[in-house]
Amino acid sequence: MADGKITGVVKVSGIPNREYPFYSGGYNFTPAIEEQVISTKNKTMLQNIKVNSIPCQEEINSSGGRTITIGGY
Repeated sequence: MADGKITGVVKVSGIPNREYPFYSGGYNFTPAIEEQVISTKNKTMLQNIKVNSIPCQEEINSSGGRTITIGGY
């Protein structure tokens, strides 16, 4: 663990000689319009993945109604 990263494999009892590498990707994601695939299959993870809320803004418009902008900043 010289560079701060944990490396190694986990052996699961009941599954013969199967090694599971540690997941090394990010753990925080924001939804996008297009499909996203997070490559976690057959990997050991150190924490839960967090999917952030979709960014949006709400404001009162000139007609007295509400305008919601989804995905805007």
